[in-house]
Amino acid sequence: MEKKLLERAKAFLNAHRSQSIWYRVMCVMASLVVFVTTYMLILPAITMEKETYCGLEEHTHTEECYQVLESIPERVLSCDYETLQVHQHTDACYGENHNLICSRAAYVIHTHDANCYNADGILICTLPEIKAHQHTDACYITEQVLVCGQQETVGHTHDSGCYMKEKGGLICGQQEHTHGDGCYDENGQLTCGQQEHTHQDDCYQWEDVLSCGQTEQAGHTHSAGCYETRKTLICGYDKLQVSAHQHGAGCFRTGTAEDVKVLSCGQTEHHHSEVCYQENAAELLLEQEAQNVGLLDEEGLIEDPDMNVPAQADGSLPEAGRAYGPGAAAEEAAETETETVRHSETEEISAEAEIIEEAEAETEPEIET
Repeated sequence: MEKKLLERAKAFLNAHRSQSIWYRVMCVMASLVVFVTTYMLILPAITMEKETYCGLEEHTHTEECYQVLESIPERVLSCDYETLQVHQHTDACYGENHNLICSRAAYVIHTHDANCYNADGILICTLPEIKAHQHTDACYITEQVLVCGQQETVGHTHDSGCYMKEKGGLICGQQEHTHGDGCYDENGQLTCGQQEHTHQDDCYQWEDVLSCGQTEQAGHTHSAGCYETRKTLICGYDKLQVSAHQHGAGCFRTGTAEDVKVLSCGQTEHHHSEVCYQENAAELLLEQEAQNVGLLDEEGLIEDPDMNVPAQADGSLPEAGRAYGPGAAAEEAAETETETVRHSETEEISAEAEIIEEAEAETEPEIET
């Protein structure tokens, strides 16, 4: 029976000890929660009461801080050879020797302009840049054509002074035309299919007409005035049907609109830090901005914006194990409280051990009897 009493005493002491430990732990945790909660609740008030020297108000930009300046619709260039219905050569456009016999061009004359690029300066035009053909000497064949109308005979030979120039028929092969309003469509594109042309002297054939009033008695000998230099176009571009195209308003379709926003709140985004509560805050903020906070300064240290304490270049704190920042006091208090609980538990365990030893010492003589 005494043995059972001893076991019951040990069980009671163990249960009491466990309950006491849990009670102390819960008290410490409750105290820590109350302390941290209270600190966090009064922290804004403490911050508001402290005088700042940075000269800035705390502000975070939100959607209300911005104003839509304008909505710019996206302009999508939809003009290409297919929409322009540009002619494409087929087998019927070639002769027996695969020579091109088609009089229609498979391209349009086009020069890139501002409409061919987007707002970022990127070329979006799918039309190749092709310039209009300019005739050169290689486009012509030159011939000397007799125009005096006489045959060389023996006798009087007319020279250049015996003739005067007389305008003959047209040789330019073109009709006079001046572009008017009816020659353009609503997009300003030329639709008449003609070129502007005004007859000049070189558009007519000039013949040397005998004006000396004499009859050649001894014959006629051709001189330089009996001939005319004629240039015949052989490049074929004069017969080619080709059109020109420059992008206009009709070449674009409207895409998704993009809003252009501007900051309209008139405030600077700023959040107070420990630096803002120092009297030389303005100077410190300028130094931080100049050093681009987070980079090595002249002393080889890194400014940590979260802890507001200098850190070594490898990121470690100057004093290992020490806490910095707003929660430092709470952490130190929690560590002190935990140490006190551990000390109390050690003393209680020692006291319980002494009680058990005394109970065992008292029951041993009775068991031997």
